[in-house]
Amino acid sequence: MHEDLHKGFHSWHGGGSCEPKHFVEYLTTIEAWRFEKSKKVSSHLHQLINRLDKLQTTFESRYELCQQFK
Repeated sequence: MHEDLHKGFHSWHGGGSCEPKHFVEYLTTIEAWRFEKSKKVSSHLHQLINRLDKLQTTFESRYELCQQFK
């Protein structure tokens, strides 16, 4: 991840839980202008969002599983 995006995300999100869904929200709201330049770049954004959505689903299912054992 580019350092500017990483720093920008944490400045925007602050502390606390950092989940993939938070980064997707940041990318699609605050940083969306970066991806409007070309279809190729926009395509990469969509691929990244798809991967982050899958990661979020995995995170949530594992979190729920861990909560069952508490």
